[in-house]
Amino acid sequence: MADSTLIRSGARAFTQEYLSKRVVSTLASMLPLIYFLLGRDGNKKGFENIGVPSTGSLITGLQSNRPREEEIFGSEAYMPFQHSTLSAQGDGKAMGMRDTLPTITGATANSQDQHFKRPRYAWFERADPILVYNKPMRRAKRLARSNAEREQRVQSLIQLATDDTLIVHLQALCYELYGLRSTYTVGQGATGTGPTDQDAEVWDHLLSLRNFAQTDNVCGGVDRSVSGNEFHQGKLVTDHRAPNLEDLINEANYTLGCADIGQGVTLMLCGPSLFPTFVSQVQGRGGVVTYGGLPEMGEFGYKRPILRFNNTWVTYDPNIPDKARVHPLTAATKFAKNAVSCLNLDTWTVAFDPEAKFTVDKPFNLAQTDGGKDAMKSQIRTELIVCNEAPKANVWFDDVG
Repeated sequence: MADSTLIRSGARAFTQEYLSKRVVSTLASMLPLIYFLLGRDGNKKGFENIGVPSTGSLITGLQSNRPREEEIFGSEAYMPFQHSTLSAQGDGKAMGMRDTLPTITGATANSQDQHFKRPRYAWFERADPILVYNKPMRRAKRLARSNAEREQRVQSLIQLATDDTLIVHLQALCYELYGLRSTYTVGQGATGTGPTDQDAEVWDHLLSLRNFAQTDNVCGGVDRSVSGNEFHQGKLVTDHRAPNLEDLINEANYTLGCADIGQGVTLMLCGPSLFPTFVSQVQGRGGVVTYGGLPEMGEFGYKRPILRFNNTWVTYDPNIPDKARVHPLTAATKFAKNAVSCLNLDTWTVAFDPEAKFTVDKPFNLAQTDGGKDAMKSQIRTELIVCNEAPKANVWFDDVG
């Protein structure tokens, strides 16, 4: 009895330590979108606390991330200040030698609080179960020839269960961000629905990249179809586009104006149908194909091939909608189109709850309950906020190639 109690008490610590080592490498190899959102902008140690229940973590490209961190973790939602209008430029004037100060026209309408709005982004939590049956653990202990081997055998069973759950957990978060739902149908696109109720205390879904890119839906509680809310509209291209990398980047930056409000798109994500074409185009136009890590990114590195074209990184994400693939949640249904996502990573804010960021709950022996499974159960859980503070600096192309 004491022996099984010892195993349960040490299982959480071992599982958490193992998970903390695995989560980043899994992110980089399987889920590029989440990896790039969390570890960018020269933050070499941006991953060091992921999976470790210590302090909160905020990743943002904006200079005010200390106030934002305090605000997020001091409230139940993230409500960034965003410019909706600007003061009248005509109110100012060039000052002469003995001039009077400029007069504010319509002072009430031009007060500071009239020029800002505060979209609201609530927390979203995902929990996935880890289940390890007691009988295989007892059998593993019987077969061991030493205490060290005995511990190793038990830990290997926990590792297998943890690996399986971690992949499901990370994929589920990625599917949320790509708007993948089991209700997907051919021709509809992977639009997702976003949260059922954006006024809810916690959200049941994240807003997807395509949700953020739209112009006429509700985003962060802001109805973008209403006049005056254009400041929060995104850039969504539903018409067909040829698979020309240079044209897509130029359209995003200059035709659609992403470069007008920043450095332009810094990351483009595409699927398997388009990536080989983009590789050939980059190689023929003086771009760079990189293997084995990026200097701007986290210290664990990104091992997939990645292209550098002008100031934009381009890489392949197996989760983005691509007509060469079937939908992961409805295996009988193929995607109708190739999607391409163009992101300015400096406009994204991602925050974790300090006690739920790829963390493991204390295992519980289900055999102690009446009719319960003869197994130990725990959960990997993550609670986070994902916010795009400037949707107009990002583009989602629905149909490329």
